[in-house]
Amino acid sequence: MASGFVLSYWNLNEAASGGARRIHALLDTLGRSAVLVQPGGHHPSFATVPYPTDFGRTKAGINWGRFNFHWPGTRRIAAGAIATHRPAVLVMTSMWAAPIAARFPDIPCLLDTHDVNALAIAERFGSGHPFARLVRRQEARAADLATHIFCCSDQDRESFMELYGVESNRVSVVPNGVDVDAFPDRAPSGQPDAFWQQAFGEAT
Repeated sequence: MASGFVLSYWNLNEAASGGARRIHALLDTLGRSAVLVQPGGHHPSFATVPYPTDFGRTKAGINWGRFNFHWPGTRRIAAGAIATHRPAVLVMTSMWAAPIAARFPDIPCLLDTHDVNALAIAERFGSGHPFARLVRRQEARAADLATHIFCCSDQDRESFMELYGVESNRVSVVPNGVDVDAFPDRAPSGQPDAFWQQAFGEAT
């Protein structure tokens, strides 16, 4: 049995964003029995269920890749693989994977979210914008489907509880971090430069 199916609308072979790095860390945690579901080709390190259509390649306005799991062909491929392998858990790496998770209410589902999308989009477009309303509905659906939610900060945790009525024991903070060993040429420890000390004070 696969430890988990990780549902990504990004092609992790190509993405270099903070979100992609977080998903890679999640896959490492789940181990080699994890299966990645992503657009494009196979991942070099993880078993992969690739789906051919990637709307994220359309660079116009928003990242259209977030609608990958709404495409019928993609849903057929992902749902067929999940039904065959029956993983121990489904992991939505964004709220946009909800159409897949909704098909398997008997499989525990985790939502690993990189921010509170409804707040971010409302800040950008206004809360009354059609896209902002769509995002809030979709995020509410994902939050309701999730057995547990992992978010990046205490503020995001509070927002999920306030906006969507998520119980406190159903949402945890897993902050982003830095692998310092990956930067061997980092600055030596010690007192910060005077400029940074003045700019940030005790925060340094």
